[in-house]
Amino acid sequence: MFSPYRMRCPKCKTPVTIKKESYIGKKVACKECSTKFVIKAPGKKSSGSRSKKSPKRKVANPVGQDSEFMLALDKLELADESQSVKSLPQAPGRKSKVRIKEEATARKAKKKEKKEKKDSISPAVVIGGSILSIAFIGAAIFFGKDYLPALPGGKVEIPTAYSWYTNEDESFSMQYPEGWKIDGGGGVGGKPLWAICKKGSVTIEIRHSMSGSAKGGSPMVFPGGQVVDRDGKPVVIPDDQKPVALTHADNLRKAENKFDEYNEGKARTLVSGMGECRISEFTTSNFFGSKAGIRATYLTNRYQLTLYCTCPESDFREMNGPFRKIAISVTAGRPKK
Repeated sequence: MFSPYRMRCPKCKTPVTIKKESYIGKKVACKECSTKFVIKAPGKKSSGSRSKKSPKRKVANPVGQDSEFMLALDKLELADESQSVKSLPQAPGRKSKVRIKEEATARKAKKKEKKEKKDSISPAVVIGGSILSIAFIGAAIFFGKDYLPALPGGKVEIPTAYSWYTNEDESFSMQYPEGWKIDGGGGVGGKPLWAICKKGSVTIEIRHSMSGSAKGGSPMVFPGGQVVDRDGKPVVIPDDQKPVALTHADNLRKAENKFDEYNEGKARTLVSGMGECRISEFTTSNFFGSKAGIRATYLTNRYQLTLYCTCPESDFREMNGPFRKIAISVTAGRPKK
């Protein structure tokens, strides 16, 4: 005669009552933790066990007390190895209906609180975020406009006529596209020389630095490209070893610091109104796009000038000629007519 008995889930220790002997050896899944385990036969008493029966421990849900639980266990479908295993019914008394209701109420309250916090964002935060967004877009347009091809047609206006610019103390002059805006200064009172000409996405910039001027022990450089020693005798030097070439190479680091992702080609020597100059083509790129241009170095016995001409990379083929025309126009003093 089979007697119902209890066993526990090996993981969460949830008690399960086994009512039928046919359940023994079958695999089931725990209702609480879904752990699968095999129903084992009840253990036998050893021969050395005491003859006296130990007093029965009171169980919260003794067999036969809860007819609803027993009925659910009767209807339990135990699957074989090829079928999915259904969970055993949850033993009654694990959680009271009051406890379950309290937990559900607490979850609803927490969800409502989170929603109220989300909906209670102050108008100031919304306005502040909008202002930051507008500022970011404005900055992107301001800093990125020089990387975008000029409209209409995505091409810049190719210069066909040029005017002359001479700085205030007449230290240098240069040509620039006629009708373009140009501004400059320096020279007076020992201030560094500079000039900037811009139109749309094209920039022509020239600046002065004392770092490249001829120093003691080095050859003297005079306008016109003549190189002499301290005694005034002409000096024959290879192009890549001339002071202007060495200064141009030394200034590569400054160019790399000035532009993002800077890549420069091989330098060449051209003759400008200020003598021999060194010119390199370069490309630069950042988040907004890519640009291309030329970098030119001019050297005298007192100072050196660096010229940058840049435009969107897609327009460089058309602007390369005008850039070189401007580069060789740079001359010391007023332009020669």
